[in-house]
Amino acid sequence: MPRRAALGFGLLGNVLIVGVTYIWGKYALLHIPPLTIGLLRFSVSAILLYFSTRIFYSRLSIEKKDLRYFWMLGAFAVPGNQLFFLMGLSNTTPAHSALMYSTLPIFVYIISLSLREERFAWMKTLGIILAFLGVYLILSENGIDFKSDYVIGDLTILVAVTSWSFYTVMGRPMIRKYGAFFVNARALTFGAIMFFPFGIYQTVGFDFTSAPLLAYGGVLWMTVMTSIVAYTLWVWALKHMESSKVGVVNNLQPVVTAIMSFFLFGETFSALFIGAGLIVIFGVFLTQKG
Repeated sequence: MPRRAALGFGLLGNVLIVGVTYIWGKYALLHIPPLTIGLLRFSVSAILLYFSTRIFYSRLSIEKKDLRYFWMLGAFAVPGNQLFFLMGLSNTTPAHSALMYSTLPIFVYIISLSLREERFAWMKTLGIILAFLGVYLILSENGIDFKSDYVIGDLTILVAVTSWSFYTVMGRPMIRKYGAFFVNARALTFGAIMFFPFGIYQTVGFDFTSAPLLAYGGVLWMTVMTSIVAYTLWVWALKHMESSKVGVVNNLQPVVTAIMSFFLFGETFSALFIGAGLIVIFGVFLTQKG
């Protein structure tokens, strides 16, 4: 089992990559339709991952009895997560989306308990609650308005979060058996196949020359760094840690993104943000110890 430091750096790398992804993704979405981005991202990443496994894992193949699990993981990871996320984001605000995603460790923990993948622990439960509370305080500072206009979008985002939660919990047995990179590669390949009909619908008729080159740079980042590197780091951590302990690290995202904004754009921190950030960090710490 890797040392805790290696796992910690791996999950931190995941958080940093996803943090940059929000910046790149936001820019790319200004010029390219969301489902077209999804089609490009997952088609290219699936091809790269598939041929990588053919080269480096040429002797490894999915057993027939496990094939349905890989199709299920692909459905959770790509259309279940990304399709509903993109649909939800168009009907709600970024702050609401971030708040909905901060419920990820809660869903992961509940699913893990129900499937008996984990045992109930008070310290872990308290840590997850504190981490969510900290994220809520951070996002509420800039305004979270629970108007009826956002209900559909918020509920759609929750479907995406629930789907990723199932992927996080139910992927562990396959990850332990086949390894993180192979599982991520095959799951995204199957997921890309299922996403294709949705993506091609919005892509037909799109003028690819209308988008600036930098927007495609954003798609390239999401393809290589997010879908391949960040996803692999996530599933690698799942091989060695309980699902809830991996999931709660997701709540560090607003803190890390704000710190990146400080260095990149000179944004300042309020007393509320500092206090809420410490609550998130303490919550993550308790969950890791629980």
